[in-house]
Amino acid sequence: MRAHFLFPLFVVAACSQPADNMDGSANTDGGPTDAPKDKVAIDNFVPSCEMTMMCDPPAKNTCVVKFETALQDVSGAPITTEKVFLCGTNICTPPLSTDAQGKVSQFVCNDFVRPAAKYIGGTAYASFTSLATNAPNVTIPPLTLVKLPAMGQDLPGSGGTVTSNMVSLTLAASTKIDFDPTEPMDADLHRFRAAQVPTGKFPPGTPAAVEVVWGLGPINAHFTPNGTLKVPNVAMWAANSMVDVYLNSVDGYEMNPPVQYGDWGKLPMQAKVDNTGMFVDGISLPMVGMVGLHKL
Repeated sequence: MRAHFLFPLFVVAACSQPADNMDGSANTDGGPTDAPKDKVAIDNFVPSCEMTMMCDPPAKNTCVVKFETALQDVSGAPITTEKVFLCGTNICTPPLSTDAQGKVSQFVCNDFVRPAAKYIGGTAYASFTSLATNAPNVTIPPLTLVKLPAMGQDLPGSGGTVTSNMVSLTLAASTKIDFDPTEPMDADLHRFRAAQVPTGKFPPGTPAAVEVVWGLGPINAHFTPNGTLKVPNVAMWAANSMVDVYLNSVDGYEMNPPVQYGDWGKLPMQAKVDNTGMFVDGISLPMVGMVGLHKL
């Protein structure tokens, strides 16, 4: 059964001023002081979470003051038309726009459970998360957005195989498909799409062991029982090689997702390069996200 967190619960960043004066002297009236008046001091002023709230409980939550990243295409050119979120399993920022250089810089000053940069590309780009590990001022390296095919295939409601970019997904006739309840009920969003993420362009936080990454849609579609994924052997691994499979989780609403939200996890079942050496087959897929492969 799914437990729906407050997700996405948009919060407007509002960073208050400290209870002490900017020169370090005490604020004797007990209330907040004014921000520094000169421009240099204002530009360099960085609030802290203690100015706005107490972390509760501190063992689980992470106070994030400022979030910075950038969006780029596979050539490294800035993308200025897309938005990104900073989300935990409890709250999300509003969708954050980039500047003319594709950069995102936002004071957040809020309390997150497992904060991660969350990019939702819909039908245009492969979706993913990158866990924030350097709070309270979170800076995540540039996020490369990889285009998905313009046309997708409807997932088979009564079993069958769909293919995109030579990537095949097979579902049993009894498979129950649960789509992400936070996504709009748009039929095109529910179509299967696949694209390879170029080497060197993997999302920040991808495990070092991962050698090949595929971006899939529709993001967060859950399969019961698991679907079976087959992908081209782009790394040209030897026939019959065993392969570890990793999954990136964008699922912030499932009580017990197969991989923790915001992270990558190794799936329990290995896959295998087939006898022809052309495909990696037998990838047991519990939900749709970015899939990473590592030859043993």
